[in-house]
Amino acid sequence: MVKKMSFSDRNFSILLLFIIVFQTCLSIQLYEVFRNLKLIPDLLPNPPTKLCNVTYVSKTGTLVLRPGQRIPPEYRKIHPNVTWPVRWNKTYCLYMTGISRWQVKLDRRKVALQPNTTNYPFGTTFYPFGYEWHNWLVVNIPMNDVGAGQTLYGHLPILNPPEPDVVDRYAFFVFEQVFGLINFTAPIDGIAYKFQELSRTIDFVDKYMLGNPIFGNCFINKWVPYTTTSKLPYLADDMPA
Repeated sequence: MVKKMSFSDRNFSILLLFIIVFQTCLSIQLYEVFRNLKLIPDLLPNPPTKLCNVTYVSKTGTLVLRPGQRIPPEYRKIHPNVTWPVRWNKTYCLYMTGISRWQVKLDRRKVALQPNTTNYPFGTTFYPFGYEWHNWLVVNIPMNDVGAGQTLYGHLPILNPPEPDVVDRYAFFVFEQVFGLINFTAPIDGIAYKFQELSRTIDFVDKYMLGNPIFGNCFINKWVPYTTTSKLPYLADDMPA
């Protein structure tokens, strides 16, 4: 004899179906944003399937980042808080990186646009179209406690693009370290720009077999004019010593 489904069982099934559909829609939306911004495949072959929460808190307000939105200039220097749904006894890697399609010259003290020259001063590195700017890298994160992880690259402020028609794209990727704690050999330092030329995101992911990102978020950064009252990070004085 087949037992009829009770009213509470039907409600639970409907709720479960709604949650599955809702999560599927979020995954599709996240995929579309990463694809439209060409973060996929410029950074990685596959996008994250779930959203991580990124929050910027300033003296004047709080920004909860929506995937693909433009970051307001007043939040560029602020260290973001990043969280994702907790999975017990799991270890994660948080990777924040930006990408631009301009040719730039990078040295320790400043970034300057150099579109058509090959004569660079000593100590600089030339980046072709599609260079990456690594902003933040934390590994061996227990569950979602970023502060308890191992910082390889300290967080850097978001730089003002060099030209008005340049739009920089930034992404947060959260990888699950399926093998648990990893002995990362990348230089450990609080200043990311010293080491950003060491590898691309995909090289780092392949080296440590991190697989596809589980969680992610992204935003765009557009040029704004400098004023005497609102100076944005771009040149030497805004970079860490």
